[in-house]
Amino acid sequence: MTSLKLRPLALAVLFFFLIAAIPLPAAAEFGIKQEKEVGEKLLSLVSRKFKLIEEPDVVEYINNLGQEIVRASGTTFFDFHFFVIDDREFNAFAAPSGLIFVHSGLIAACENEDELAAVIAHEVGHIQSRHIARQMEKSTKVGIGTLALLIAGIAIGAGPIGNAMIAGSMAANASMALKFSREDEEEADRLAYNWMGEMGRDRGAMLTMLKRMRRISIIQSASLPSYLLTHPDPGARMEYIRDLLQRDKYTRPKTTARPDDFVFKRFRLRIMSLSSSLSGGIGLNEPQKASAAGRKQFNLYGMALNSLEQGDYQNAEKRLRRVEQYFPTQTVIKTDLGVTLFRAGRLAAAEKVLKRAHETNPDAYNTFYLARTLEERGRYNAALKLYRRTGSTLAFSASLHLHQGLCLDALGSHGAAHYHLGLSQWYGGRGKAAIREFKKAMELLPSESPLQKKAEETMKKIKHLEKQKI
Repeated sequence: MTSLKLRPLALAVLFFFLIAAIPLPAAAEFGIKQEKEVGEKLLSLVSRKFKLIEEPDVVEYINNLGQEIVRASGTTFFDFHFFVIDDREFNAFAAPSGLIFVHSGLIAACENEDELAAVIAHEVGHIQSRHIARQMEKSTKVGIGTLALLIAGIAIGAGPIGNAMIAGSMAANASMALKFSREDEEEADRLAYNWMGEMGRDRGAMLTMLKRMRRISIIQSASLPSYLLTHPDPGARMEYIRDLLQRDKYTRPKTTARPDDFVFKRFRLRIMSLSSSLSGGIGLNEPQKASAAGRKQFNLYGMALNSLEQGDYQNAEKRLRRVEQYFPTQTVIKTDLGVTLFRAGRLAAAEKVLKRAHETNPDAYNTFYLARTLEERGRYNAALKLYRRTGSTLAFSASLHLHQGLCLDALGSHGAAHYHLGLSQWYGGRGKAAIREFKKAMELLPSESPLQKKAEETMKKIKHLEKQKI
């Protein structure tokens, strides 16, 4: 997906009209079904106007972490989905129907996985408690304002334009509390606190992130971080969390290192290498208590991933082989190496390395790029089989559906190919192009094919959104 490049004022005006075009149900009708519909519409807007980081390893990591929290939360109303937005703002936001967006800037600000989990758990708490829905239920006019705030929080971020837009929304509907209330925040924090304990995570990380948030708010007082536009003063929340920690006589672990600490550090490096808004952020700035060798190797790993994304495959390979010697049990480094060889066009070597990694750890990242390699080598059936294995993890990936469509087309399954190409266009934010692909799919698919009905249903949904001029 490509990001929309507009001046801030044009962006703010555009989003006001985009949201105003979305028809919302009356307050009394705003139930689970309606919230799902609004969430679906919101996701279509986000995918159309902003850059989501869609690399399989990023998608898999953020959803694995998010689903761990969702499992701890118990019964859910929705299927939760987690997304990373390429934006340097310190921001995360819970949107209707289980959609949670985390900005790359917030991830870069986290020093360990528990800190990131604390933020996501808080946002899950808002959705599980249906705080957004309750705001919408206060007035028949509340929906437009709330969604305008959601998009503003996700898209515009800090600065006078974003603040003015939100202030205008509040003035237009004074009866609606656009910010989460202190009670909402305490409920979300209490739930997150309990879930962090159930997961065996450091509850003190919640306090650490609130302190960091407060520090950012002081430094950027003239340009309020977008996270604080919807979440009340972190100072009050800090006191509440302190009370909980003192009540439980909580003692933080002597070290924040976890068995999966490498996984988070690698994820953070990957975000820095992929995010265009975090240019230059290569190293991890490891704390001084980390060994000098550890700091050196992670910095080298960051440079390797950066070289990979810049197309400097020779240096990426050289650095990855050095990093692999230091972390010989981390299969993901071998996958990184296979991806480097694939992008360099060394397909036979890439296949060999990726297959070896796949035997040990067949995750979505490895499986997707092994499929890409097989596809490039003309082995479409084998590639298609692997693509399908990643379907549950990469359900919203435009790239996954594009390559499934290309393989199906090469195998002569043209109707199914157009169906997946339609999904690729849809998840890439191109509704009209998606409609054209679904029409072709319906013309070519047998009437009894399950994809025939799916294509028709999806096309109707998109047409409805297109009529709203979204």
